Amino acid sequence: MKVSLAYFLQQSPRGFDLDSFTRRLLAIEGVLSAHHTHCWTLEGEHHVFSTHIVMDRRSSRSEIYQAKIRIRDLLAGGSFEHITIDVELEGEQCLLDCEEK
Repeated sequence: MKVSLAYFLQQSPRGFDLDSFTRRLLAIEGVLSAHHTHCWTLEGEHHVFSTHIVMDRRSSRSEIYQAKIRIRDLLAGGSFEHITIDVELEGEQCLLDCEEK
């Protein structure tokens, strides 16, 4: 019952340290910050990861792509079946934070 409740509450996969992962993510060249970072398990075997990264505004398309590949590499072996990486350039407003005026 307790395990089923954890799945229902979309807790992080067992053994996945989100704080440690975030530190490694921030060490990727060009990544200035990360927010809206979430990780959860669907039923204990298949996991979902989502994050927004902010990159230097001068980042090229290739540099952005390489950062996304590095993040996927960091998640390799963790049974992540759905990974979403949203990229914002420094100075852009996060679309999730937009307020209608």
